[in-house]
Amino acid sequence: MLIIAVPIDGEIIQCLNSCECFAIAKAEGRRIKDIEFVSTIKHTCHQKKLIDLLHEKGVNTILASQMDAKLANSLEKNSVEIVNSSGEYSRAINDYLNGRLESKKLTTVIN
Repeated sequence: MLIIAVPIDGEIIQCLNSCECFAIAKAEGRRIKDIEFVSTIKHTCHQKKLIDLLHEKGVNTILASQMDAKLANSLEKNSVEIVNSSGEYSRAINDYLNGRLESKKLTTVIN
């Protein structure tokens, strides 16, 4: 099962580190089976807690447009695919599941 996390504030936000919520989608094939919304308020100041939260939820893919370089490196070391994306989260998830988004470096990594 593919588990996709998207940092949101209505739309995909600019920086993973400052998101207040994740939309976490569970998908099989090209179909979304479930979407859960998880608050990150108590985790955003602590990268290890944020990584632990994503690991606890079984996340293996993140759709985002920016994140801290240290966080990106930690996630990639834990085999989490980071995909550059923007716009409305449900459209981004569907685009990814249908092969319209490619895994690539984020447009901006904040140092």
